[in-house]
Amino acid sequence: MQTRVAVIGSAFLLVSASSVRAQHYVEYGVNLSLGPTHYIEHYEQGPSPVGPIIEEDVIEGYGRVAGVANVGFGVNKARVDLAGTNPDNPFFFEYGFATSRYFDMFQFDDPQLDGTHGFFDVTLYVAGSGSVNLSDGYLLSPDTMLDAFWHAVINVAVDGVLDPNGSTIQSVYYAGQWYKDLDMTSLDYYGDPLNTYQQTATLEFIYGQPIFMDTFLQVDTYFDNQTSSVAGTLDSVLDLGNSSYWGGIKNLRDSQGDPVNNAGYSSSSGFDYRQSALPAVLPALSQADGGVPRNRYLSMSAPAQVGPTALRVVLTSLMHPEPPNSSSPDFTAFENQVRWIGPPKNCFAEEATTSKCAALQCSPYYTDWFAALGGRTLQVIGPEVVSSSAYDVQHVSAACQGNEANCASVSTPLHVNTALWGDVTAPINLVSFVDVSAIVRCFSGSPTAPPKSACDLYPAIPDQQINFLDVSSCVNAFQGKPYPFGGPVACP
Repeated sequence: MQTRVAVIGSAFLLVSASSVRAQHYVEYGVNLSLGPTHYIEHYEQGPSPVGPIIEEDVIEGYGRVAGVANVGFGVNKARVDLAGTNPDNPFFFEYGFATSRYFDMFQFDDPQLDGTHGFFDVTLYVAGSGSVNLSDGYLLSPDTMLDAFWHAVINVAVDGVLDPNGSTIQSVYYAGQWYKDLDMTSLDYYGDPLNTYQQTATLEFIYGQPIFMDTFLQVDTYFDNQTSSVAGTLDSVLDLGNSSYWGGIKNLRDSQGDPVNNAGYSSSSGFDYRQSALPAVLPALSQADGGVPRNRYLSMSAPAQVGPTALRVVLTSLMHPEPPNSSSPDFTAFENQVRWIGPPKNCFAEEATTSKCAALQCSPYYTDWFAALGGRTLQVIGPEVVSSSAYDVQHVSAACQGNEANCASVSTPLHVNTALWGDVTAPINLVSFVDVSAIVRCFSGSPTAPPKSACDLYPAIPDQQINFLDVSSCVNAFQGKPYPFGGPVACP
């Protein structure tokens, strides 16, 4: 992890005296180039954003470049896609650039401290992803160069405060890049990590005086094949469209380093930089049915929440019975894959007021789960729900739609286990005549029977019916026979 507090020397990063004195202001946009004559430039600026900038250019039989930029006080978004699709018509020199920047002024006041120096700590949460796929023709050639670069910067200026190098601008700089230089035959990532708070930096200010600040995020991807026009293909995505979030001001203190807790605060835009702009963590799902694991169902309850979410299920660990059974099917190839919980519907007729069922699927389904369930337990089924397994389930905010893999607005995962095959009641992790007796009571409708979700073992996707085939499945498990069904199905 690298953090640099320094004057930024790049032409893109210089802050003029007039711009740094702007009260509150935004500027953002994209530059895209494809082929010898295709060029797109689109920028917006003003006191507030006007919405996302989205541009794309495609040359059939050659390639594609696209850029996205958006901004809000406390949040920057930028993305560049570059793809060369035809090895017989290779890229020559192509690039994409996206930038997102906001300027603001804020101030701390304290009658006892005004006019004296103070300090605070800042950071950014940089959320996003990058991927670069080069064909061997491009990767192994000494005549090609690729750089997919991002950086996020905080600049602060206060009259009467200089940085250690004598500059009037204090800068905090985070960056990373996927890079292949000429004569290199590998593509590597260097720099600061994504999807985390960056290293904290300390900035100096003066109580009672304006603090002029700007924060920006830029992504820049270019590919150079001018020397030899090497044949090959390229697919590059540098996606920080899920944002660089202002991380909040921490540890406000006086010139002696003592904490200051009651200073007044104001900002030109109205944004409170004392708080993190990272979306609030959604409330977690909770265990249902007393946390007793089921064979073929994942049981959970959804708390009240704000707005619609999708429920993501990670297939964390599949079919690892204790004690081990060498005859158990091997589903490890599906471990850590993602599925999504589909629309809830009524299932067990006898439990219509207490539970709803939903099947796993490959694409996200967004709804207000608390409202959709109406206080009922959610029972999740699917070929991926197998015995002796573990799953992690979490809310994903609707703000993540289209970028679910990298979005930070999610809940803490709920860890759900499934029971040993055929184990439907206590004692746990043991299949015995007690389980056979319990499932017979389910079949007969006895009021002392376990819940239907505990007894429904058959078929491959449980059918919410308890019959002789479920009893037979439990008897087979009691006799030591392994899990009989095919298990997870691959998503397209």
